[in-house]
Amino acid sequence: MNCKKCRHFYITWDAAMPYGCRLYQFKSKAIPAIAIEQQIGEACLGFSAKANPKAAPPTPASES
Repeated sequence: MNCKKCRHFYITWDAAMPYGCRLYQFKSKAIPAIAIEQQIGEACLGFSAKANPKAAPPTPASES
């Protein structure tokens, strides 16, 4: 799982705990998905893809 593509992932200002997850409300030294898997033994189920701001805007309907 790639946390960097998840909307809940963020980088903290805390050098000791640089990665965070807004969904599970924690900071970690490791990428959150790895920390979750180590703690509960299962993959993260909270992944939600970020909106892609670089995606092409929708084309307007043609006016006739």
